[in-house]
Amino acid sequence: MTAKLAPAMSIFGLPGSAALPIILGLFVSLYAALAAMVGIGLTPAEITTLALMLGLCHNLIVEGAILFRLRANPLLWTVVRVAMAVGAGLVIGRALGLK
Repeated sequence: MTAKLAPAMSIFGLPGSAALPIILGLFVSLYAALAAMVGIGLTPAEITTLALMLGLCHNLIVEGAILFRLRANPLLWTVVRVAMAVGAGLVIGRALGLK
C-alpha cells in the first residue's frame, strides 16, 4: 500500500510510509499518528514536515462535529485546514531540502 502512496507523499518530500501517520492523524488522533511515526524511521526534517502538517489538520471527524454544533460550516473549515496542511507541507518540505 505504501508503494502506491509514495508518489503522493514524495510531493512533500516524505516516504510512502508517511501516509499511515497522516491518515491516523486526520481521522483518529495525533497520538495515534505519533505512535505510527516512531516505527517508520523518519529523518528529523521529515518528522518536522509531518508534525507541521498534522498540527494544522488533525482529528477532522471530532472537530467537524464540534464545528457543526457551533453552527459553523464544518465542510468549509475542513477544506481550509486540509489546504493549509498541504500548503505548509509543500513549503516546509522544500525549505528543509526534502524535495
